Amino acid sequence: MADNAPDDNATAAELAAEEAADAKRRSWTPWDLAVRLYHRDARGILVEKGDPSLDLMQIGGALPIPGDRILAHPFRSEDGSGYQTDPANRTWLRVTERYFNLRDRPFLVGLVVEEEPASEAHRNMI
Repeated sequence: MADNAPDDNATAAELAAEEAADAKRRSWTPWDLAVRLYHRDARGILVEKGDPSLDLMQIGGALPIPGDRILAHPFRSEDGSGYQTDPANRTWLRVTERYFNLRDRPFLVGLVVEEEPASEAHRNMI
């Protein structure tokens, strides 16, 4: 029997799913990567922040590493009139850990973040 012969026990659906997954891996681009935010609860357990997943375009085209800061929402003022520039109303998300699950979720990166208040020193970044 040839080395590349299909497994007799595999169903056609399983083979098709495997081929589709292989095709996706081959055609992957960095823009397909999703970034999900987590925080640690009081017991130290990772909990999803509930924010929607981000893509690289939303975070400057680079994957943050521990120590990096992401300026969190709200980007717009509450009345919708413009960008929120008051540091008292903005929060930094400081990346503390970064996780990859290449086997089960190769297109997802988990970032563990801690919230830090913005200060007057950050006004020009806001």
